[in-house]
Amino acid sequence: TFDFAIEASAGQEDCFGRIGVPLVQDAFHGYNTTMFAYGQTSSGKSFSMMGKLAEDLSQKLSDMAGIIPRVAHLLFATTHSVPDTHQFFIEASFIEIYNEKVKDLLDKASAELKVREDPKHGVHISGLIKKHVQSSFGVGCVLNDGFKNRTVSATKYNAESSRSHAIFELNIHQKYIEKNSGEKMSSKSKINLVDLAGSERSDKVGTTGQGLKEGNNINKSLSVLGRCIKALVQISKLPLEKKQTIEEKKKAKKDKGGGGG
Repeated sequence: TFDFAIEASAGQEDCFGRIGVPLVQDAFHGYNTTMFAYGQTSSGKSFSMMGKLAEDLSQKLSDMAGIIPRVAHLLFATTHSVPDTHQFFIEASFIEIYNEKVKDLLDKASAELKVREDPKHGVHISGLIKKHVQSSFGVGCVLNDGFKNRTVSATKYNAESSRSHAIFELNIHQKYIEKNSGEKMSSKSKINLVDLAGSERSDKVGTTGQGLKEGNNINKSLSVLGRCIKALVQISKLPLEKKQTIEEKKKAKKDKGGGGG
């Protein structure tokens, strides 16, 4: 099932209004949000996510700008509209998963990064660069730097086909004073914007050698992602008491990892 379908004639701004604005609103209220661009190779995922930035990043958004720059533009417009008692610290990071290896797109010399988990930081990528950004202009610079390092190659379908999954993340730390009680409050949230490499058939796109290896790894990782999403959907449909049992087991595992169990 799906919530809605956007008509083929819709522009970048229309798409953002339907699916991008709620992401920013939820993140602003302290919730972690994620959006995947998923589909067949050369179906327009990267254009939908990135689009075309204005030549002068300090100017207004290009009409062809995609979801990611529009998310940044709305996020900072929102932060500038709140009272001075509300403070924000926002960081951006940009990675790709190429042939099952994680690479930092903000570091040309990046070696393979490792995904770690610990009680303090949860699941995280060790050694990942996170840049402090203070405007949509700053985010645009990070995007430009990262996309220059992303792995692409030519296929029969596309002159610059994405050969990796790209994940752009905005970490938002808020500090504010609660209006009614005057209490000092803080919250942390994330916006994950994922441009997946497209599923493909090698006989259709004409890949051989390294391109064939890339395609196999792309298809394999998409299958794993599908199974993960299916499992999460199944958990969401469980009765409340079973969900609580799962959460208790996760908490016990976390406590044990921290030396408390």
